Amino acid sequence: MNKRNLIKVALLFVSLAGYSADYSKADLGFLEDEFFTFYTPELLEMAENGDGQAQFKISQCYKYGWGVFQDKDNSEKWFQRSLDAKHPPSLYRVASEYLSKEENYEKAIKLLEEAHRQKYHKATLALSNLLWESPCDPVGSKKRGKYIDNARANELLVQAAAAGEATAQFQLGNRIVNENKLEELAALTPTSADAGKQWLEKAAHQLEVNAAWEMIGCYDIPWVGTPKNPEKVESWKLVYFESVRRLATFSEQDTSFWDRKLALLYLDGYGTKKDPSRAFMHMYHAVLKKDFKAMYSLGYFFEKGIGIPSNKEEAIRLYRESLKDPDARQSLSKELEKEDGIFKDSKLAKEVLMEDKPSSPQK
Repeated sequence: MNKRNLIKVALLFVSLAGYSADYSKADLGFLEDEFFTFYTPELLEMAENGDGQAQFKISQCYKYGWGVFQDKDNSEKWFQRSLDAKHPPSLYRVASEYLSKEENYEKAIKLLEEAHRQKYHKATLALSNLLWESPCDPVGSKKRGKYIDNARANELLVQAAAAGEATAQFQLGNRIVNENKLEELAALTPTSADAGKQWLEKAAHQLEVNAAWEMIGCYDIPWVGTPKNPEKVESWKLVYFESVRRLATFSEQDTSFWDRKLALLYLDGYGTKKDPSRAFMHMYHAVLKKDFKAMYSLGYFFEKGIGIPSNKEEAIRLYRESLKDPDARQSLSKELEKEDGIFKDSKLAKEVLMEDKPSSPQK
């Protein structure tokens, strides 16, 4: 074994030091979701024979129509079977539903603990966040009350980050560089600004979108003692662009947000070449998903002829449609006030906003 490999082995043992029993070698190994799995007879056979991971994948196939017709009932049936088989992503998903409703914390903890024991690193991070008393969320922390355990939460966060969970790496790096309760982390991991930046960089290399954004700022503002470096700024912009494109393509959450973000990156040439046609395409995809903010953005594309011939009537229709949503109305108002925003020269949007202004309540 050469010197480099010896160093790697040594670092591995250092990273594992202090891990709790449920991160032992007896566990099932590194498990993560696959973004896309196509339906096949072989996969169905594995699911029918009791393979929890295959059952989860079949559930996804029926849910999204991947190689088979969409079927909600079949999707739920196979998901329940994967849950009965204690498949970690299934356990994590049910726990996440409990947490989103801020209820059944005990059940959520039980499910996350089981997934954590199987080294499902998303669950490890979720368990850490559930147990941590966050200064950024005092209301949520108060609701979780008796379940708060900062010591274990910190241990779990470091475990997940060291195991390669990108969001955990971002959270750990962000906490360190912002000096957020460093005294609680000091016994578990280095807490220098440089160490925090290294965690952010690891996360960014895995296309963690927030970490990639932080790395741009690291060399652009600059901060954490890093000298300003235009070349690195441009290289991290490429990473940020790819991280957004990945989410627009694969995220199971609100992909319309990422489609809208990706459209603006193509429009500005941020981390990629300017491409009005692609910008229009992604903004249109977001509109198809009923994203009201994308509607007024697409209206601007039609107004100015970006990626498509100008069509003032369609622009007005989209502006009016977007104003049916209060959040989109407020957002458009703010965008029109910006001197450097893309809507600064939009006369149509201003006219539609004024004509559609809610009347004042009568006294």
